[in-house]
Formats: sequence, C-alpha cells, structure tokens
Amino acid sequence: MRFSRWMDFESVTWLIVVLLLAIGLATIYSATVDTRGTRYVYRQLLAIGLGLLAGAAFGLISYEKWLSWAPTLYAASIALLVGTLAFGHAVSGSKSWIGIGSFRFQSSEMAKLAVVLMWARIYGGRHAERLRTSPFRLRDLGVTSAIAALPVGLILLQPDFGTALTFFFPLAVLWFLLRMPLRYWLVLGLAALMAVPIGWSLLKPYQKARVLTFLKSEAIDPQGSGYQVLQSKIALGSGGFWGKGFRQGSQAQLGFVPARHTDFILASLGEEWGFIGIVLVFLLFMALFTRWFTLAGRTPDPAGQLIIALVLAFWVFHFGVNAGMAVGWFPVTGLPLPLVSYGGSFLLFCLSSVGLVLNVYWRRHEVLSRL
Repeated sequence: MRFSRWMDFESVTWLIVVLLLAIGLATIYSATVDTRGTRYVYRQLLAIGLGLLAGAAFGLISYEKWLSWAPTLYAASIALLVGTLAFGHAVSGSKSWIGIGSFRFQSSEMAKLAVVLMWARIYGGRHAERLRTSPFRLRDLGVTSAIAALPVGLILLQPDFGTALTFFFPLAVLWFLLRMPLRYWLVLGLAALMAVPIGWSLLKPYQKARVLTFLKSEAIDPQGSGYQVLQSKIALGSGGFWGKGFRQGSQAQLGFVPARHTDFILASLGEEWGFIGIVLVFLLFMALFTRWFTLAGRTPDPAGQLIIALVLAFWVFHFGVNAGMAVGWFPVTGLPLPLVSYGGSFLLFCLSSVGLVLNVYWRRHEVLSRL
C-alpha cells in the first residue's frame, strides 16, 4: 500500500491537540512565570517534543506490530513498576518516579498503553470471533481483570491511588464492549460495596481526609484538607463570565490555588478566561472524544476498535475527574488534565496514545484490503 493512501492527515484531531497544547502552555506560563520564571514552560516544551517523537513511533509503526509486541511491553512495564518500588524517588508521599540523573518519569504511564495493547491483542484477535457467537464467560472476566490487576497492585504499593483508579473505567468499558452479562455486573457491584471497608483501611490519612472533605464539604476544614477545593472554587467564581485577563488572576498569581499548573490548572484558566474559556476547553475535549468515537466506528478491525475505545476511556476518565476536582464534585486524586496540565510523563502517554489512535485510522485501508 502506498504511504499516501493510508496516511490521512486527520486534521480534526491534530487541530484540537495543538489548540489544547497551546492553551496548556499559556496557562502554565501565566501560573508559574512570577515564581519560577520560564522553567516550567521550557520543560513542558521539551516534553511536547519527546511526546511528538513517541507519538510518531506509535503512529508510523503498524499497530499490528505493537499488538504483537504487547506481551513484551507489558512485561517491561511491570519490571519498571517493580524497579520504581525498589529504586524510585518519592514525591508528595508517593514513590512513583524513576529515572537517571535529572531525568525522571512515572512508570505507571507506560503501563496504561501496555494494558490497552494486551486487552486489544487478546480480545481483538483470536477471541473476537468466539465472542460474536458465544457468551462472555467467567474466564473472560478473570483474564481481563488479571491483566489490569498486576500493574494496579504495584501502583497501589507506591502508593498512588489516583493513577490506580484510572484503570478501572477502561476495564468497565471493555466488559461492556465484550457484552458481559448483567449478573456479573451485579455480583461485582456487591463485591465492591463489601470491599469499601478494606479499601478505607488501606488509605493514608491525607487520602481519608480528602474523601471526608468531598463527602462533607470543604467548609469543615477550610485551612486543611478542604483548602485546595475551596481556593479552586474561589478562583473559578472570581473569573466570572469573561475572566480577569491573561496573567491577571489574583488567586493563581498570588499562589492561593495549590498545584495551579498541574491538578488545578482549570482553576487558573477559569480565573483568567472566565466561563468562556472553560466552555472552550470543554468543547474542544467533547469534539475530540466525538471524533475518536467516529474513527472507532470506521475501522473494520476489532483490535483497532478496542484500541481506540480503551484509549478514549482513559482520556475521558482523566478529563472527568480533573474537571470534577476543580469544582468539588470528586475527591482530590491528583489526576492531570490531558494535554493541558504540566507534566512530562503524562504528556508522553497522551501524545503516544494520539499516535496509536491515528495509527488505527490511517491503516484502515490495509485492513479492508485483507478482508
């Protein structure tokens, strides 16, 4: 097949990605330039460059090759997670970073793509035809869960509860796509309720405080566990409809909003660009998600469809939880906003997954020619 036949530019996805990256860079600059200069902006630009290289690799090498390498990538991601527990660096109480010299990254981000590829390899390949004619089995529940359980368990040991949570929504999406019977959903729901006391006992004190703040409102401890959400709401509210203007946000500029360039970047953006700015970002994400849903419907390969659907599930979960944290709808879990928040490791995952999604779309003609 000629390169030009399958290498569609897919301008909608690229336009949205570039716009979100630009919005993120502008907000990071505004939120950090007075205290850190342009250091964070340069680091984010470097991460974008590395992410584009990773995205090119995941986009130009056939996704069928990536599927064939899935067990190796999965084993490598597990090894990295084990290495992180043994030799990693602790940041904010979580030993989730590993690196050489000044270069550090979160190994859990690699595990996300490895798990997606493993799920797609198994249930988009030899099991795809069986699932069209026979029902979902208990063995399928065990296999899909086991693939996620090992990295999730290692991430919980770091402990990084927020990142571990990100695997559950894609897993639920996979079960839905594989047509898991209702009785399994009911049993799993009951088991989850019974496991709540165990999960609560495993949480660190600061994590329990975040959950209690979410349930009882941040007003019960405005100077402690509720401080982040309270300041985020103040920043969003003070932005009004049009916002205060670029670099004019008092809550963010004066440092009242914690993690204003990472977890609570929406608060910084909302204060400066107001309701209009928030709506613009939300519309860009909705357009991107809708576009990827459309691309999944256009590919004839079950494995390709699963890749797009599962990557989309990871992005939707990150977007939903990050936006919910900013307004107090979800407990503070430390999940960044895709393409917008500062953070090199997560940006590498985001741009790599963009390349993987477009890889499936670009090669649809090759798949059709073999059918």
